[in-house]
Amino acid sequence: MRACMIFLGKELREHIRSYRLPVLAVVFIIFGMMSPAAARYMPELLKAFGNGIVLNLPPVSFTDSYLQFFKNLSSMGDIILLLVFAGTVAAEKAKGSAPLILTKSLSRASFVLAKFLGAALVWTAVYLAGALVCQLYTIWLFPGSHADNLLAAFAAYWLYGLLLLSFTTLASSIAKSQGMAALGAFAGWGLLLVSMIPAGAAKVSPAALSSVNLQVILGAVPAGNLLVPALLAVGLIGVSLGLAVCAMARQEL
Repeated sequence: MRACMIFLGKELREHIRSYRLPVLAVVFIIFGMMSPAAARYMPELLKAFGNGIVLNLPPVSFTDSYLQFFKNLSSMGDIILLLVFAGTVAAEKAKGSAPLILTKSLSRASFVLAKFLGAALVWTAVYLAGALVCQLYTIWLFPGSHADNLLAAFAAYWLYGLLLLSFTTLASSIAKSQGMAALGAFAGWGLLLVSMIPAGAAKVSPAALSSVNLQVILGAVPAGNLLVPALLAVGLIGVSLGLAVCAMARQEL
């Protein structure tokens, strides 16, 4: 365990030195700033540059801010997360540093776990920063706004991000190159989205953690409905990490 924690500290320092953490923080803070601003001022900009065209736009509300935020995350945010962390394990194998690391009393299971935890801590920090900025700007631009179940909606997407990171860890542990690891991670993401197609599975699929956030805030979907998708997500995270450890154990490095 001590070796795992030491390696985890090394991972976090590497995320900072490689500018992965600062750059991701800036990106997600921009998401948090842009979403309330777009919701508040976009209708006015459309009217100003509409060249006399009459636009019957619905009145804006604070919920539009959260709609923009989660839309940005579920499109660009997912892709950025997969691309940035897809090669976490594969990169170590490709450059030949993995065998050297594993000779220093660090088990392969601890190696995989530390890689996942390092990515998870970075994700938690940048997501928290973006969500906090979004909330503060929403309060500023829409005074008096109040949303129920906001914490549940934000926490659901945070867990969804951890699930994506577990896919990247598994793909990166199996693949021998960063490119193949990225393809594997995106394949896992695609299967997750496909699980939303059957009407009966849409409510319980872990992908619901990224698709019903606004409905939870609006009260259209009870926060309790997130329990099953959350439990399945936790189970999938455990399975993905277990398979990643098994994949590493069977490889000759």
